[in-house]
Amino acid sequence: MVGKVTYLNYQGLQEGKLLNDLTELYCQLWEYDPNFGEYLKCPICNKYYSHEWYLLNKTVIKSPCCNSELIPAWPRSTTRQMILQQSMDSTFVGFILIDDNLVQGFSWGMVFWNYEMDNRFGQGTYSQIFSANKDALGCFYLKELGVSRLVQGNGYGKGLVKAVFSETKRLYPSYTSALTTHPLSKSVGIYTKIGFRYIGDIPKVPDRVAYGIPKVSEIQLDGM
Repeated sequence: MVGKVTYLNYQGLQEGKLLNDLTELYCQLWEYDPNFGEYLKCPICNKYYSHEWYLLNKTVIKSPCCNSELIPAWPRSTTRQMILQQSMDSTFVGFILIDDNLVQGFSWGMVFWNYEMDNRFGQGTYSQIFSANKDALGCFYLKELGVSRLVQGNGYGKGLVKAVFSETKRLYPSYTSALTTHPLSKSVGIYTKIGFRYIGDIPKVPDRVAYGIPKVSEIQLDGM
């Protein structure tokens, strides 16, 4: 890797350019990713419509699902506030990739209680890992991982995951850990290599699958 993986926190995001650059990369990745396809959404049922769908249906101004006017899936101002709010969480662990003075990647997560995970993703979605570690005080949820399409294929995703979980193993070794992703995401190979196992589909989130591991201390980062 040539780029530099550096720690991300709320204080660092107070620098306006960093927050703006991170927000723009974040939005563009999910808007144009062929798997996630979150370019527009229906404000009623929150169904996403991809950029490819938009190009084929430019004359359509209402969602086919609810006959409601489509809105941007990732408005910049709202996303900026979301990132700031998440970074303020006391359990937040995050890193960004800086390459050629540009934000080119990011990864972060935080701790949730088991009932919060059930509320977010459906009762029992992560019961396999929770039951395998009943003494865990919480679940470290890897919420984000993204790398600019301009620099993908250089190992940056692995570097970001390694940075996040190296810190997580230090802070929360006895906790469970979980994540959600698209079944065709390139990141699946990274997660399974370090010990995460496939759990199943997510009832509350279409086209997403769950992965988990009973104990953060079991995550294997050697050889990444």
